Parts: sequence; structure tokens; C-alpha cells
Amino acid sequence: MGSKIHATQIVKIEPLSWPELFLVTGEVTQIVVGRVNGWWTCGVGADEVVRSNGISIRPADGQSDLLAVCRDAMDLAGQPNVAQEVQAHQAEIRHSGAIFWARLIEQGATGEGPRGTESTGEHLMVLTADATLANGEPVLEMLDRFSIEEMQSIRAAMKTMGREGWYSLASEGLRCGKGRAVGTPMTGEESRKLVVGDRICWNGDATNQGTVKGKSWSGVTIDWDDGDATSVNHNDMAQVDRVGAKA
Repeated sequence: MGSKIHATQIVKIEPLSWPELFLVTGEVTQIVVGRVNGWWTCGVGADEVVRSNGISIRPADGQSDLLAVCRDAMDLAGQPNVAQEVQAHQAEIRHSGAIFWARLIEQGATGEGPRGTESTGEHLMVLTADATLANGEPVLEMLDRFSIEEMQSIRAAMKTMGREGWYSLASEGLRCGKGRAVGTPMTGEESRKLVVGDRICWNGDATNQGTVKGKSWSGVTIDWDDGDATSVNHNDMAQVDRVGAKA
């Protein structure tokens, strides 16, 4: 009779693209182990671990040995009942977290604004929920446009550049007239730079868009998608934003 193969037998440990994320291969299973939010966590895929949907193994303190962590992860992966129980508990925690953040998003999206009791991150979420990009789409839409790996790469790029690096470039762009902060009024000077054919939206509303059809020294003429047409003075364009070309 052959010897029993244990799930804890590790064949190799390979680093993945995200910092402190590893693909652990055993003779009977393969899992991903990573350090997330102060815990060593394991799961069947990188997304599961990075999104904190995996199974927490132990606190990621300075005494943690990667090989020991990987062995613990393999042991846990071999106990379906334990894994399912832990995953159900973590799903409940995620659900509670979703309800919490949904309230903050609603608070911002309805225009209520911060109440002054939020943490820095919560305050930023409230402000972001009410902000739109230059093309009229909600800023929060960006969270669904990138995969977890892409978001981590973006964060790594920002960290490499340093806040003074990427933020100063953005600020320089604004000073040079190459961009405009989301939610800031369009100035008369910016309005005078509009050209016939430019797409715009009113008050950040992506469903209320139009096209610049005429331009003079005093203002612009806008043909709205709903059939209306208006002429607006350059200095009265504070509620107008440029958007992308019409599809």
C-alpha cells in the first residue's frame, strides 16, 4: 500500500505580482496565500485573497514564517467543514461592511455631505460619492473599471512616484489649463476655449448632455440632446462640464 499524501506537503512557493502574495503548490492542491490588512490569508485565487474573501490564518506579525504560514494554509484547505464555516462568517462580516459603506455612499450621493464625525477614509467616500469625472460619469465608477490586480498596480505606481510626484503633476496640469478639478465651476476663460462640436453636460448630469453648435465673443450656443437649444454667456457656464465625444 502506498504512503498517504498529505495536503501539507508543499512542492513550491511562487511570488505573485501583488506584494506579499504567493501561489503555493502542494501535491494535491494549489492555493494563494497573502498578507492582507494585517493578516495572513489564504484562498483559491488572488482576487479572493486580496478582496479579503479568503480564510484568515494568523496575524501577520514580525514573527510569522512564510513556510509555516503556507503549511497552516494547506492544512486548513484540507478541512472543508472548517473552511466553509470560516468563509460563512467572513461573508457575514463583508455583508455588514457593505451596508456600512452603502450608507456613506448614499449620504454623499444625495448631497447631504460629511457630518464631521467620519474618519478620513469615510469623509473621502462621502465626498467622492457626489463627484463626477470630466465625462460626466460618477467617480466611484472607477472602482468597477479595474481588476484587483490593476488597482494594486496603480497603487504601486503611485507609491513609486510618491504623492509629491503624481499629485504635483496633476496640480501643474490644472495650473497650465490642461485639466480641471472635478466639481469646480467652468470659468469664462475655459468657456472661450470650447469649439463647435464639443460635448458638454449640465451640472455634472451624464443624462443631460448637449453639443456646442455655435460660438461668439460673448458666449456659446448649445443644442441639447432632448431637442432644446440655448445660448449661454461665457461667464455663466459655471454649471457646465465637458464630456467625451458622442457615441
